[in-house]
Amino acid sequence: MTLALSARWRIALTHAALLGGALAVLGGVALAWFERQLYAQLDRQLGDDLDDIPRHRAPLPVDGAREDEERDPARFFALLDRAGRVRARSGAAAAALLDYPPEPGEGLGPVAPVTRRSARGSFRVAATVAWLGEGRLLVRAGRDATAVEHAVASSRRLLLGVLPAALAIALGLGHVSAATALRGVERGVEAIRRFTADAAHELRTPVAAVRALGEVSLRRSRTPEAYARTIEDMLEELARLSALVDRMLLLARADAGQLPLHPVRLDLRDLVRGAADLFGPLAEDRAVELVVDAPRAALVHADPLLLESALGNLLDNAIKATPAGGRVVVRVGAGSVAVRDSGPGVPAEHRARIFDRFYRVDAGRARSAGGAGLGLAITRWIVESHGGSISCENVPGAGAEFRVQLPEAG
Repeated sequence: MTLALSARWRIALTHAALLGGALAVLGGVALAWFERQLYAQLDRQLGDDLDDIPRHRAPLPVDGAREDEERDPARFFALLDRAGRVRARSGAAAAALLDYPPEPGEGLGPVAPVTRRSARGSFRVAATVAWLGEGRLLVRAGRDATAVEHAVASSRRLLLGVLPAALAIALGLGHVSAATALRGVERGVEAIRRFTADAAHELRTPVAAVRALGEVSLRRSRTPEAYARTIEDMLEELARLSALVDRMLLLARADAGQLPLHPVRLDLRDLVRGAADLFGPLAEDRAVELVVDAPRAALVHADPLLLESALGNLLDNAIKATPAGGRVVVRVGAGSVAVRDSGPGVPAEHRARIFDRFYRVDAGRARSAGGAGLGLAITRWIVESHGGSISCENVPGAGAEFRVQLPEAG
């Protein structure tokens, strides 16, 4: 259990780490794209400002600078001559941010926007050259970038807040998914462990019986007739062992998908009558009446050999469960076969597991009758591999009824 829990958490942590990494990368890319789009929009506005400023400025004074009215505190400009003297500007913001000597590259052509910071906040500044009036002037335009930085910072905080929550959700979902997946693995491991233990137990019984018979026969001299009886008993146990191994191999091939079906269109009446003829001597030997009720055709697509084996298992169990003087009735319906005995029935607490491998309602009686608890498991696999179902119910006043339902042939 500790190993299983550890595996669950390892899977959950791996799931969360992968999802968290993917979210972090996607979030970082989205944040960078969002920031770039905001600054690109601001830079386009600066470009428009650089084009508009020279066209809308009044003639400049010959000496000194003119300070225009500061109508929009988020937008400002400054015009500088070749000597770096300010010829015009838009109020205090321009004086604080744009009154600096020309930098390398300015005065030669357009200069890409850059971000500058001051006590008033962050601003985006761009520059170009324009002819205005009597000479060539350096035009600087600026826009407040504080709103852009606030939007980017808010998005970054949102991402950092969402990421831990997403990691927690991913960790929880990963743990649930791992638990669901591993639950099936655990059931499979437990089924294998139980199957191995049951198989070892079933194999041990006939092997031990053969060994005991051989040891007893060798303890003292016996008559040829006694040796012959011992050999007969040993052969009987070996036949039981061979049948058990054959059934285990059949189930192993079925589990591995190495037991292909060869379905044909057939009438269940013919299959049931053939099985009844085969098990008639056994019923007669046990003084059990075997009755077939098949009034109408029941066409299905099925593998005749496998379906005959399934019906044989049901008839064998029903005849052995019915006391002398009892009756076994086989009824054929539309795609269905019901086998009813007049035995003691199957207790309710055993019906849920009656089709499990190596499971017996009465272990002692089943083993003495040569059963290993595999017949019904094989029958269920055969029926379900044909797309059908099998059920077990007790019939009031009678015994148990096993009903097989198969898809009807169209």
